[in-house]
Amino acid sequence: MSYHLAHINVAVAMYPQGDPRIAGFYDNIQRINALADESPGFIWRCTDEVVEEEARQIFAEPLLVMNLTLWESVEALSDYVYRSAHADVLRKRAEWFKPRGGPAYALWWLKEGVKPTITEGRHRLNRLQQVGSTEDAFSFKSAFPPPAS
Repeated sequence: MSYHLAHINVAVAMYPQGDPRIAGFYDNIQRINALADESPGFIWRCTDEVVEEEARQIFAEPLLVMNLTLWESVEALSDYVYRSAHADVLRKRAEWFKPRGGPAYALWWLKEGVKPTITEGRHRLNRLQQVGSTEDAFSFKSAFPPPAS
């Protein structure tokens, strides 16, 4: 049985979309998402605007920015996050987003063909914050391999 890496990343913007102080983020989001979509190992991204609104409700944050994706491996996602143009945008996150009281992202394995949900992603972030890295939710620093077949 094959597995894919699920990834949720959340942040709360300091300013609403349209505010010039966060324009550097929103001006780059399509370019950076397109880069991810073309990156080796990328599988899927949650893109529905209705789902984005649902995420704001689930997290109770009106200025929430969320990314929910699937990748072939930890290495593929790590290469995109830290070794592509995404890294340049990532370095500027403190200019645009409020400090988070817990992890900003979580990783976990899903059976191939299964897509993560926002509710599941929130659960994984909470689990990572409460108990640290486990097979249920982990970070790049303490990644777990896919479950044994």
